[in-house]
Amino acid sequence: MLEKKADLYLETHILTTPKPKLLLMLLEKIITLCDESVNYIEQTDYENLNNKLQQAQNILLELYTALDEKMDEKISKNLKSLYLFSFRELVIANLEKDAQKIESVKKIISIIYDGFKKRLEKENRNTKKVEEWKLDVKQ
Repeated sequence: MLEKKADLYLETHILTTPKPKLLLMLLEKIITLCDESVNYIEQTDYENLNNKLQQAQNILLELYTALDEKMDEKISKNLKSLYLFSFRELVIANLEKDAQKIESVKKIISIIYDGFKKRLEKENRNTKKVEEWKLDVKQ
């Protein structure tokens, strides 16, 4: 019963979260999964390693397929390449138990995360300025 309520809460949270914030959450999750995976390699816990890397791979596939084609074509193409490359690297890392490949994916995803976060913050500042300007005009 409690598990169903938690699942319902999570589903509602995901459905009501704005897309840019959801994107950041997914990228954060990949980074966390990469950190956990490196720890599992060090612990030689290959079952959990496999589970975490598969979760990260699934998120990468979702990000790949969910890319907005209306977005700038160059950016979209580059992101698709990075997501696909990262996916492949995680598959190889899983097979070879290679922490360096996982770290390289983490670095790529962190750069993407930082870029989107800065863009989102800039958009939010610009929106706030417009809202403040509208308030000043009304007074």
